[in-house]
Order: sequence, then structure tokens, then C-alpha cells
Amino acid sequence: MAMISVSEAKTQLRLEPEFTAHDSHLESLIKAAQRSIERGYCCTLVSTQEELEKLPDGVRGFIADEDIQLAMKMMVARWYLDPVGANTESDTPAKLGVEFLLFPLMEHTV
Repeated sequence: MAMISVSEAKTQLRLEPEFTAHDSHLESLIKAAQRSIERGYCCTLVSTQEELEKLPDGVRGFIADEDIQLAMKMMVARWYLDPVGANTESDTPAKLGVEFLLFPLMEHTV
């Protein structure tokens, strides 16, 4: 289940609710934002305390509170407005969000 709705993403982007041409794209960006957060922080995001309690032992879980939801909306807005990953100010992986997306794939040592 998505932590934010397409309607919430549209509000963040200041898109009219009646504009539905990109709804499926927004849904895919919402899912990508959630997966990216879960991978980046080695956790599972849930909507309710009940869902949190049902997670298996050893699984780090967090309820997607307002701060987490805002972070997701900000990520969706950034990706929607910059779909080709080209930032005219500075074309670095960090500014493009590439490092955030690929961070979980890096090998980490302790």
C-alpha cells in the first residue's frame, strides 16, 4: 500500500486534481520513493501500529509519519520535474538523486 496518494503528490506538485494524464507515472514515482527509503534505511514502512506489530522479528519498521510522507512527496516532485536526471545547475550524482537511489546497491563494510 502506498504511503502517499496520487492526490497528495499532485498537491505537492501544484497540479490540478482533474489532470490525470500522468497519474500512473506519479504512482510509479511514489512506489520508487518508498522503495528507495526502505532500501536506504534498511527498514519497512507501514501505515499503522497494527502493521508495525505484524512485522516479523528482526525487521526494522517505521510508521510513515508526516515527516516521512513529506520526504516521499519531495522525492516524487523532484523526479517528476526532472525526469531525465539533468540538473542545469550542477550535474552531480548527489544532486540528481542517483546516489540516493543506488546507495543500497553499494557494498558497505563495518
